[in-house]
Amino acid sequence: MARFRDCRAEVRHATGDLLCEDDDVEVRIEQGWILFCYWDERGAVVFEGAESAPGRFELKARSRPRTARLVHDTSRGVLEGSWNEADERGGLRIELGEEEDPA
Repeated sequence: MARFRDCRAEVRHATGDLLCEDDDVEVRIEQGWILFCYWDERGAVVFEGAESAPGRFELKARSRPRTARLVHDTSRGVLEGSWNEADERGGLRIELGEEEDPA
């Protein structure tokens, strides 16, 4: 399992407006699975999901009816994609921080 700390999440509305930023996100990636949490004005948003294709994740939020699709760009250390909740949608980007030593 890879665990990244001090990751930076940026959530935008489809209009481009910044909805939230969180500079203290932890991301866990295992073979075929991902888990992360960020905070917005309504509280914690915990996402988890499976890899649908190499480097592509389909996610559901535990805390609200939100889904997301993210692509893991390992060359840039970024997870990037989109989110949907009811009739709202937008973009989600996570800059991965330092990977913790697995020992």
